[in-house]
Amino acid sequence: MNNQSTQIHPKGHHKPFRTRHLTLAGAATVLFIVSSLSLLLFYLFTPLQLPPYATTQVRGQQTSQAGTVIRSTLGFSTVIDDFALDITLQSANQETIILNDTSATPRNITSIELRPQLGAIQPSAAASTLGVYHSSAQQLDELLAEFEQAEYQVAALSEEKIGELVLRRTVYQYQDKDIYSVVWQPVDEQHELTIVLRGLIGDSKVPKLYADVIEQIRLGETLGLQLLGRSSSSDWVGRSDSTRRYLSDLVSPAVVKLYHVVCAEVNFSFQDIPDAQCRATTGSGFFVSSEGHIATNGHVVVFEPEDAIVDALLNNPMQLSSFLGDVVGLNDQEIASLAFQPERLAAVVSQIYELPEGAAEFSAKDKVILAAIGDTPLLPQTEEEIFELFNFRDTANIKQAELLGFSYSGKDQLVVTSGDERGFSQSDIALLKIRQDNTPLIRLAPPADIQPGQPITILGFPSDAENELVDPNELVVSTTNGTISSIRTAAGGQGNLLQTDADASQGNSGGPAVLPNGRAVGLLTYRFKDETSQNAAKSYLRDIADLRSLIESELLSLNVNSTTQQAWSNGLELFANQRFSQALEQFAVVKEQYPPHRLVDRYITTSEDYIEQGLERSSPLAQVMGLTGGLGLLAASGQLLHRHHQHHRAFVRRQNQVSGGEPNGDPSAKNENTNESENPHEQA
Repeated sequence: MNNQSTQIHPKGHHKPFRTRHLTLAGAATVLFIVSSLSLLLFYLFTPLQLPPYATTQVRGQQTSQAGTVIRSTLGFSTVIDDFALDITLQSANQETIILNDTSATPRNITSIELRPQLGAIQPSAAASTLGVYHSSAQQLDELLAEFEQAEYQVAALSEEKIGELVLRRTVYQYQDKDIYSVVWQPVDEQHELTIVLRGLIGDSKVPKLYADVIEQIRLGETLGLQLLGRSSSSDWVGRSDSTRRYLSDLVSPAVVKLYHVVCAEVNFSFQDIPDAQCRATTGSGFFVSSEGHIATNGHVVVFEPEDAIVDALLNNPMQLSSFLGDVVGLNDQEIASLAFQPERLAAVVSQIYELPEGAAEFSAKDKVILAAIGDTPLLPQTEEEIFELFNFRDTANIKQAELLGFSYSGKDQLVVTSGDERGFSQSDIALLKIRQDNTPLIRLAPPADIQPGQPITILGFPSDAENELVDPNELVVSTTNGTISSIRTAAGGQGNLLQTDADASQGNSGGPAVLPNGRAVGLLTYRFKDETSQNAAKSYLRDIADLRSLIESELLSLNVNSTTQQAWSNGLELFANQRFSQALEQFAVVKEQYPPHRLVDRYITTSEDYIEQGLERSSPLAQVMGLTGGLGLLAASGQLLHRHHQHHRAFVRRQNQVSGGEPNGDPSAKNENTNESENPHEQA
């Protein structure tokens, strides 16, 4: 029987070897299933990640909400956020390409020319053109030659920084008329970029449509020019399923608490005011540039002589007895009762704000505006400590702020609430500056993004949030969610007000209202509640367009490229997708660039804890490698199973031949002439 057994078993068909085949095949199958499930779960529960610049082609004037990126093969790029401009592109072979006629294929471009569409810009710039050129282009040589001719003269020379590049700014005036052109050329001759703005009437001030484009110009991008729908560094949060969770953390480090302390003596032509008038207010603001520019409300940081006189009136009407008697015509008894007669008191306040220009001036004034940019609040306890703030020196968390400009009048609130048809005369916006680089920031939303019905989040420091229930030594941003209920024209026609159902408290003034993509649509400014108890209070935002107008009127160019904000956004996105090790690298950049950042330490600690707990998600590359390995093992297991099946069939045929059965290899054939088991495997 031993000889027969040796003859009927094919080579390698003994039981141990067969068992190993089955074990390997089973293990490979299980591993493949596990790898496939892991990859499936990864793609089901991880949001789609997009690169900083999306790859959607743009035709004509259809663009993403964030704008259009234009890159030149010769090393510069810019962003067109407002399509009130017609765009003409010039290729390397002098071919002119009109944006509306471009195909989906990216084109190689050497120059860009922009012209305002009819009615889209102030009349003084209606005939203007902005061109961005490579300096060796023939058309540029011809263009600059015009300025060397007699009809042009140099009106001003200066230097200006655009992005990371310092340019020489030359203003040319045409034939002694108020027609100007401006040329920017790099001081560093290794850069061959020139910007030419032609045909300005009245002055050489750069219109805002052009200023936005110039501000976005960057060097070093040598890809072929493409017209791409732009996705800003924070747009991922608007696509995230956890928008509410991460939106506040994305933008709140750019929100600051403001302290305004002022004491002033007033020279009042109608009466001397014996005591200095002092005021201390708090409010909110937010960074709008990486160089420390802060936006807020005017009423948070502005104190004018008329405001001081009104304060004196409200504190003690007898201080203004001469004025109230001689000018207003009140007797002593009427003056004493003013505090109990709101209508008459309002009328007097109105008269103060209507005083002739120069009737009231400050003879001495001490003031300080402080911005708490970290998590440490300012907590003066006594009057003496408040006065010491006038000599405050910057710390890591609290900085002195300079008032650069404002659009605000203290009389506006009185005029509006009295029902005066004149309405607002100013927009209650102010711009500050602190000495701090690489600050986080909140980008401003383009006009097309601001629509009724959109969800918003308001951030700031409401005064009533600081109470006996919480630790006063920690500064924390409060968030309130709501919706833009409507867009209304402000009384008097001074801009728009965005009505929202998000209620807010004193101290929130000047705080930003942001969309789900993290862009600011306005500043919380007013709260209105009538005498009807059933009616809900309503909050109103000053449209972000008012801030843009102030920036333009102050001739400011804000740098919105923040390495801190970019790294913070990248880190949060990685954290949200459980890439904690990579997130830590970005958080380290944030901590180095901007030490007072309120949230980065918390995220660093949490990321380290999650890594230690084994919660980090493997990379897509690891998933692909797992799938590849699983497929390879499955293929190997299939080969082994196939070989085993072939061996088994050969074994059955040999068995049947020896036993006299049918040669068809039917495994069901029985061997009646043997006493051995019917199971050939057991015989082996």
